[in-house]
Amino acid sequence: MPKFPQTILERIAPACCLLLCFVFFTPVFGVEISILPALQIHMASYLVLGLFFELPELTLNARCLHKAHDLKKLKEGLPYIKRVFAVRYVLTHYVGPCSGILAVMSGLYLVHLGGYSFTEGWLFWILIAAMIGFYKGMNQHNFYVKQLFYVVKERSIREEESIRVLQKCIMCPFDQALIFSEFPTYIFIYLTACYKPDWFVNPFHTMTMRLEGALDPAWLGLILVGAGVGFVPVLRQGMKRWSYIYAQRFPG
Repeated sequence: MPKFPQTILERIAPACCLLLCFVFFTPVFGVEISILPALQIHMASYLVLGLFFELPELTLNARCLHKAHDLKKLKEGLPYIKRVFAVRYVLTHYVGPCSGILAVMSGLYLVHLGGYSFTEGWLFWILIAAMIGFYKGMNQHNFYVKQLFYVVKERSIREEESIRVLQKCIMCPFDQALIFSEFPTYIFIYLTACYKPDWFVNPFHTMTMRLEGALDPAWLGLILVGAGVGFVPVLRQGMKRWSYIYAQRFPG
């Protein structure tokens, strides 16, 4: 399948959001904000991530699955599918990444201001869940939506065989399992942050304690998030093996 070129704006929006986060939520630029506005930004970004990304995206994904379940419905509903994937493209490439970056970076800043430690199991597992969710979303989810957006927007899908291929790609079990895992991850992070269960354990407690002795916990969190990029090749390998969008070719 031909690669859909990334737009400049698609790259600029998350990059600008990341730059703003480095300005306001790290000591790199010497700008510091107090805990109340930082908490408000964190709560607002997490709310946006849930209400304006997760819920509409999963709802639209369910609608696509409903249409794709029946080949005749899918064929008749192609104009609707086209509009849906245009909206999903905006959600996955702008709303999701920007709100996700804000939520993670403001959260790390609150760890710094609140004097928290990643030796606490609940905070450690929030970081791990957020890191996996972020990289999975930016890679698998975005790729899935982007490629199907390209297909329904740019390609002529008229023949039954091409519609069958589209149906198979929309309903891919691998992609759907990962997409629908996002909402439980979101709820897990929310509930864990609210209740801070003390029965969560950091399996690397000693190592974390030593690292925090040399680094501020927030910087350690930032390094761990950066190190999470090592998860991407594993994810990509799984996508290449089990995601139908890699293997299929759309005729016409």
